[in-house]
Amino acid sequence: MTTVTAIRAIATKVFTSETEADNGKIEYLRALVGDVQTELGGAPRQRAGKAARLTKEETAEHLQSVTKVNERFYGAVTEEARTRVGGGPDKAKRLNAMTNWARTALRDVRGYVRAGNDIRALAATKLTRNQLRVKAAAPRPLGPAALRRRLVDRGKDMIATALELIDIDPGAARAELELIMAQLATQVLNLSGRPTKDAQEAASQHKPLRVRSTLFVPTETQVVRQTANPS
Repeated sequence: MTTVTAIRAIATKVFTSETEADNGKIEYLRALVGDVQTELGGAPRQRAGKAARLTKEETAEHLQSVTKVNERFYGAVTEEARTRVGGGPDKAKRLNAMTNWARTALRDVRGYVRAGNDIRALAATKLTRNQLRVKAAAPRPLGPAALRRRLVDRGKDMIATALELIDIDPGAARAELELIMAQLATQVLNLSGRPTKDAQEAASQHKPLRVRSTLFVPTETQVVRQTANPS
């Protein structure tokens, strides 16, 4: 188990110079993980073991061990930092900044365990921060209501942008709008099913209407006009 004296010696490396800081931070992280492994009834591993997923109960147990070990580690770091921070009205702020790296180490270890990973499987003596990084969970898919609101909002934004472009370059606006309308029409056709030659069915069920060689998705007004005067 890492002694308070040893922890303060590691902290000294971090506080002394940038060159020593990186080495000190990784040494601290390895010692922290190693002592957590000891707290859980094992010993700091020299080689990585087979990773296992933890149950909720096991995760809670591991987190308790992490908290217990960190209290000793962070306490020692804070003690060492207080000998270096000096006085002044911003002493607490400077102390907080000096010890931030130790809180980062705790965050990394906690995040690894909270994700259900068994910290006992890590090779503590060769550990790197990258090994503790947890892949972000896939974003939760949006539901129909949220997607509909997004579609409405983006549709409004598109129209507003089109109107701005019309004022500046009507030709470019027309070309872009025709392209968008063609893409939208394709999607509507895909959703509408098989076309029909019955104008009323097309209007009531929003099906594609075929009139001679023309195929389109009509509103009820369009049905009446197209039926009265076929293309």
